Amino acid sequence: MQAIKITKTFFFAQEIEKPLIFKDIPRRFKRYGILPDEFLSKLNGLPEPLLVCVTSHMTYWYPGVFETTRVVKKDFPSVPIALEGIYAGLCHKHAKDNSDADYVVKGPGEFKVL
Repeated sequence: MQAIKITKTFFFAQEIEKPLIFKDIPRRFKRYGILPDEFLSKLNGLPEPLLVCVTSHMTYWYPGVFETTRVVKKDFPSVPIALEGIYAGLCHKHAKDNSDADYVVKGPGEFKVL
């Protein structure tokens, strides 16, 4: 794992297999932030929530959204997931058709979910 320095903040990055849709883009594909195993262990220590909200500010990071919703559904199968943010708004139909989210919200999700 490598650390990427952006201003004074470090983001952990892990190079992962590039999704086929991005195969012709000559760049490496990386996962930033918490590693999946660490995320799962943190979820395992939580009481069951009433709702889980997921967001993505980058449309091309939708595979990470899908991975996150799958992990949450596996740990909390009866808890609804609300997906909001830039990806859910700009690619609403794609998100509704392909994510495991129970609700896909256009616009500021925190106002619609509450």
